[in-house]
Parts: sequence; structure tokens; C-alpha cells
Amino acid sequence: MRIRRTALLAALMLGVLVQVGCKVIEDSDSDHQTSSATEDHVDVNALPINVTAAVKGVLPSGVITKADKETRRGKMVYSLVVKDGEKKYDMVVAPDGTILTTKLIGG
Repeated sequence: MRIRRTALLAALMLGVLVQVGCKVIEDSDSDHQTSSATEDHVDVNALPINVTAAVKGVLPSGVITKADKETRRGKMVYSLVVKDGEKKYDMVVAPDGTILTTKLIGG
């Protein structure tokens, strides 16, 4: 029963993304860059569907402008910069779509 519910939820999230569309662009903004052995830049158009769906769930008109794959506390996460209108957010999202932190960084 749990597997069926999970599959249904995943299909629903995919359907919402197809209907709404997930606009992501890459910005050459380098003010949020840090060098670390556990951080890699990721093309925002190559992010897992769960990550982009989670962002669209909380910021429907948000645009992911930067993405890094990091290891925090031994777990892989995505560190994102999301622009929503005049506001910018720093978000940390797990690969399964769980939003770990959201912080307003501009706007």
C-alpha cells in the first residue's frame, strides 16, 4: 500500500510539473561561489525532478538560478539559489525533494 501511495504521489508531482512547467535558467552570478572538496556545480536543467518539484511547491513562480551538489553531515544535498520576483532565496534540498532550509538572501 505504501509503495502504491509513493508511486501515485510521484506521478502526481510529475503531472503538476508538466502542467505548470518548471522554468529554470542558469545565471552567471558568481557571488555565491565557494570552493570546497565536497561541492560541485550542477546544471540547473539537470536537477532531479524531486528537487525542482519541491522548489515549485513552495515558490511556484521561482526560478532556480544556481545549483551546487554538496555533502553536509555525510549526506548529499543540493544548495540552490532561487529568484522569485525581486527576492532571492538560498535553499538546501535533499535529493528526495525534502526542503531542509530556506533563507531569504536578497530582495
